[in-house]
Amino acid sequence: MSKEVIRPEGADLIRYRNEGYVICNQCGAIMDRPDTADVYVCPGCGWQVDAMEYEYDDGQEKEWAPGAFGSSDAVIPPPGCLACGGPYPDCMISCNLFDD
Repeated sequence: MSKEVIRPEGADLIRYRNEGYVICNQCGAIMDRPDTADVYVCPGCGWQVDAMEYEYDDGQEKEWAPGAFGSSDAVIPPPGCLACGGPYPDCMISCNLFDD
């Protein structure tokens, strides 16, 4: 029995990312992490990446311009925030990326 391949888009993609799911940079499927391995494996295309090296990239280059958040001294958000697209920095309280 093969596992269902889930490729979330739009609001579903944001929801999955916020819930901590790992998304394949090659085909957009939710990746698996075998219990005994330190790698993520994509059930859709077979792409593998070391868990410590993984960073989501949807293939669209984005830039954070100074003042994008209302002032010229705004802090540039961490790379994970690019994937989310939430209202940074107001979203930090509810985001699992900022859990201590």
